[in-house]
Amino acid sequence: MSDDKNSLQRISEIAEQRRSEARKSLEKAIPSYILEIRQTEVAYTVNSVALPLSQMNSDLFLETLRERYNIRYKMPDLGLGAQLNQSTQFSESQVLGLVLKQDTPTLRFEDGRLNISGDFTTIVNITLNRETIHVAVRGKSQAADLIVAEVAEAVWHATGVDKRWDEIKKNIQLISYGTGTLVDLGFPFENLVSSDFRDKLASNALEGKKYGAEMGGLSARDGFNQPKDSIVVQCHFN
Repeated sequence: MSDDKNSLQRISEIAEQRRSEARKSLEKAIPSYILEIRQTEVAYTVNSVALPLSQMNSDLFLETLRERYNIRYKMPDLGLGAQLNQSTQFSESQVLGLVLKQDTPTLRFEDGRLNISGDFTTIVNITLNRETIHVAVRGKSQAADLIVAEVAEAVWHATGVDKRWDEIKKNIQLISYGTGTLVDLGFPFENLVSSDFRDKLASNALEGKKYGAEMGGLSARDGFNQPKDSIVVQCHFN
């Protein structure tokens, strides 16, 4: 028992150090040309032995993620549709337990927050299965990376075995990043494309076949067809 407590204490100390390092990156000012980081996503694909979902205590895993991120477990229908989602006789823990017994269990959590430095980063969702942890946040990728590490450790903690991220990450096979970021290039985006392409847009989107007009709203009055007198006055890239 003493060894288990010492192991858990060491993991907690390492986790706090990891958060402290992430805090420095999250507090760092973003370049002025980045107007807004709307969403960042990261997906870690690992060897299946790194995420023993079937061995987890569902109550403990739910409790850990709720306490850490104030996040909501998204209840699946498990083939029973609205009957399961609306019934009060099934607790989230019971549903999660059933999901974990499936051959290919997928867990999804939504609407959480990562609290660091007296502020927080919104967690859009956390999705995991036996080979992948996917995290989407409204903020920097460092926050998503941190959550991946903490969720992986939470999986092991829920099995009754505390394992550090530096041990788990040896099984990483692939890391993928994605972002939706609003930037100020300092010049119109169309300057990045060739003059031939711009000419094609002008001759086909604004004039000629007027594809730009077809991108507007279609009314029942016109039979949901392009109005004959529609015009395009501007074609703009964001």
